Amino acid sequence: MGSISKVVQRKMEKSWNATKDKFLKQSGLASDEQKRISKQIFPLYGNGFFNIEEAQKN
Repeated sequence: MGSISKVVQRKMEKSWNATKDKFLKQSGLASDEQKRISKQIFPLYGNGFFNIEEAQKN
């Protein structure tokens, strides 16, 4: 993949963080556990494993 602009990169990160936060809030974990787990979750761009657009629809 070629380089992406900083604007696109920020939008992707913002979208990813919103999706991750939504997932963690629905997990039922305590706040401190959510913070700990959050540091261990990373996006996998472009592989079709996790569709951010689909996740945000729900």
